[in-house]
Amino acid sequence: ALAHQGPFLVAPAMNTRMWQHPATRNNVELLRSRGVELVGPEEGELAEGDRGIGRMAEPEKIFARAQKLLSRASDTSLRGKRVVVTAGGTREPIDAVRFVGNRSSGRMGAAIAAEARRRGAEVTLIAANMSVDEPTGVEVVQTPTAADLARETLARADADVIVMAAAVADY
Repeated sequence: ALAHQGPFLVAPAMNTRMWQHPATRNNVELLRSRGVELVGPEEGELAEGDRGIGRMAEPEKIFARAQKLLSRASDTSLRGKRVVVTAGGTREPIDAVRFVGNRSSGRMGAAIAAEARRRGAEVTLIAANMSVDEPTGVEVVQTPTAADLARETLARADADVIVMAAAVADY
């Protein structure tokens, strides 16, 4: 839904016949019209031993382009949007001492929340037992259990974007 606000990057890899097929060409044009940027494919040796266009761009080239897209200091693509991110790992009590859980640190969710904030969003981080620092400039709601996380996330279901990166424990 936010494709027009980019940046979105795809690095296709396929054989030449697939790349030249009309369905692929139509899909590529549709993606580009929605703001997706392609890195490659390039010409060279292909997986099945042929040569031609369809080879994935070198990882260094993909990384460099992704870095450039993500480093735009003036990127305000999420300004005016409300973003909710879940992060960390829930803990489900067995008794007063023990719980079922996992070792999720919350690092990915915290990074996503920080990036959304950098891009101008109003961000709420639904945090389940995170072991990393909370990003600055975001509202943080502590949710130790799956029920807490569900309740707080559903209370914000009208957000423009919800990223569910938490590791919910179950048994």
